Amino acid sequence: IKEIYIATPTIQATKKDSSNFQLSSFENVEEIVKYCNIKEQHGESGQRYDIIIPEYQAVYSEEWDWTNIIWFRDKSKINALVEFARKCGLHILTKNEN
Repeated sequence: IKEIYIATPTIQATKKDSSNFQLSSFENVEEIVKYCNIKEQHGESGQRYDIIIPEYQAVYSEEWDWTNIIWFRDKSKINALVEFARKCGLHILTKNEN
């Protein structure tokens, strides 16, 4: 998450109520790390967050069980995100296009 923050602007999406949410930029790398709470990730304590990454037309999303997903519109634009994941030793699941 630090590499993503350093590489490109990131936006926090905070749900206000059932029909409204607020967008705000992270001020520094510590703020995004705290928001993601990565050190406390385990299957019983997911908090569900989304980080919008406009440059890559993507959303980095954490689901209820700390499964992290990159939602994207154009696969060619997320190459840098895939490389960040590989550098961290994360596994990448992809859909077979054949």
